[in-house]
Amino acid sequence: MTTIEFLVATMNQPHLTFFEKMNINTQAVIVNQLTHKTKGSCVIPEKEAVKCISYEGKGLSKSRNIALQQATADIVVVADDDVQYVDDVVAIIDTAYQTYQEADMICFIVERTGTPTPTPKKFRTTSSEENYLSILKVSSVEITFKRSAIEEKGLLFNELIGAGEALYCGEESAFLYAALRAGLTVRYVPIKIGTTDMSTSTWFSSYNQQYFESKGAAFYAMTSRWYRILMIQFIIRKQKIVKGDYSYFAVLKMMSNGVKAYKKARDAK
Repeated sequence: MTTIEFLVATMNQPHLTFFEKMNINTQAVIVNQLTHKTKGSCVIPEKEAVKCISYEGKGLSKSRNIALQQATADIVVVADDDVQYVDDVVAIIDTAYQTYQEADMICFIVERTGTPTPTPKKFRTTSSEENYLSILKVSSVEITFKRSAIEEKGLLFNELIGAGEALYCGEESAFLYAALRAGLTVRYVPIKIGTTDMSTSTWFSSYNQQYFESKGAAFYAMTSRWYRILMIQFIIRKQKIVKGDYSYFAVLKMMSNGVKAYKKARDAK
């Protein structure tokens, strides 16, 4: 029987109240990131089929990697603490992997409420095999994968990018790019598995300098060969956003500065 496990990234949680709201009734690994020293008040007690890990540090990608290294199930679901899953989420995921047995990774729909950006996400309506451009539309909480395939290729989330870092977005795209480069098959299936509330998003504030620098860094993390093309396609695709406050050249320069910042952080590690 196929086993499914949710990898939940959270911060400064004193108890499991948030987890109960997520509607997860199967295996889970919770990584509780502590941003301040504690005497144990933020150590979540484990419950049946749920493993809880608390540590002092920062960085969403680091939390995801810790959770991944503790995972034991056949299929892994990338999760945040603000996602509420549908009642039959396990059956939906299991059926999808039985239907698309060639898929190493399947991305589903997680609907948004209270989206803080001016462009609410539009989901595709047909199933398809993902490519290097289509995976740019995927968010981290939409990702599931066969644990054995990821471990065989030695894939992890890039800890230089992602929420909690100065270069705070794009870790999911870099992860999916690495999967495609490794020869894994990634599929999109337009079935809803949950809902997430974006009204209190901690990673997105506005389309500002830090955002564009982070996008540039993420594109370079995806591909050091074609990142300039990804930067240009982003400017074209998001021109309504870009031209409101910045010139195209200014955005390109900010993204290029993000590449420099990424290289500096990488070389210093």
